[in-house]
Amino acid sequence: MRHIGGPGLRRALIGGVQRVIADRETLNRINVFSVADGDTGSNLSFTLASVLSGALSQRIAGAGELMRRVSEEAIDGGRGNSGAILGQFLTGIAANMGDRVAVAPHQLALAVRAGARAAREAVSEPREGTMFSVITAFAEALEHREEVHDIKAWFAHALAVARNALAYTPQQLPVLLKAGVVDAGAQGFVDLLQGIGVFLGGESTARLAPGAGDTGSEPMHAHLQRGDADPTHRWCSECLLLGEHLELVTLRAPVAGLDASCAVVAGSAMRPRTLTWAMAADLGMVVRGGRLPAWSRRVADLLGLTPIARIKSSGKLGMVGGLFGRRHLIERFARYVTRQVDKKRSWRLIVGHCDALSQGELLLDCLRQRLDCRDAWLVETGPAIGAHAGPGTLVVSLQPAES
Repeated sequence: MRHIGGPGLRRALIGGVQRVIADRETLNRINVFSVADGDTGSNLSFTLASVLSGALSQRIAGAGELMRRVSEEAIDGGRGNSGAILGQFLTGIAANMGDRVAVAPHQLALAVRAGARAAREAVSEPREGTMFSVITAFAEALEHREEVHDIKAWFAHALAVARNALAYTPQQLPVLLKAGVVDAGAQGFVDLLQGIGVFLGGESTARLAPGAGDTGSEPMHAHLQRGDADPTHRWCSECLLLGEHLELVTLRAPVAGLDASCAVVAGSAMRPRTLTWAMAADLGMVVRGGRLPAWSRRVADLLGLTPIARIKSSGKLGMVGGLFGRRHLIERFARYVTRQVDKKRSWRLIVGHCDALSQGELLLDCLRQRLDCRDAWLVETGPAIGAHAGPGTLVVSLQPAES
């Protein structure tokens, strides 16, 4: 195998993603840096689950196109610092690969180095002994000479270097040494590599290579050791920045000035192009949650009006229309959404339902009949939507499918 195409790269990434998700609880337990909140495994798993159910669930011929979609979904589905850093790493790889249908090992090595640089540029003050150290070690260990005859051996060498870098992280961060663990984000990255190695063949499933510096400590309760935590930096927070020609490097300084212990600036051009509408079956939960005044529910009931809300370009939710009467409500909601978008374009579609599976299925079918949907999914909404909008709520999100 002299070149890596889309199908092979997809199978390799699936193996890596599945390995990280399987190791979720262990990663949570050893999470002590930068905040000992025990969620690194969950953040990486949620980030990669969005990729697994999206780009990796489809057969894509080109390696470049696959990585573009993987990186976009990792950024859009990114959770926490570890998810954002991994998403930016993948974005750097995708940008370097471009639209290549297949990549030679030396081209992939250069792309991984670009990804490592992109990951570091996303953080205001990257710390050694974290994901950055292991990502950099792996990237530098991938040989970028043009003649690579054995891809398995080529990858295995870089993986061994990454494992050694992981084992060394407690020597770089005292908090890890005290807890007797390696860095959780770095371990998650090595898990990803090990899953890929298993696909390539002959790779051991051991967490650390023999003699790689196992700490010999029990990590099971590491995330409970919070005595050294900074009480002024106890939470991870996220915000969405919108604008034209935003440069990640120039954003780092002002974001770092917000007095955060660790600031990660990651992104892609896709999120602002996502269009989202929601239709609640009943305004009771919306009123109780304070999203609308009490009188609005009485007026809606009197008029037989079902309001439609949309996520505006500012990121705020606002009412943009409504449907009178209850007959054929879902079909009319689909027609309303269709009128708001360009029917000549190809779209990615996702329909979310709040305990309303049959209604969600009907809405998905109606939209697929009216729009050119390259990809379409039906999912359950999260608890936040359920708490504020109530059962029966339907959500529609559309993204342009083209680059």
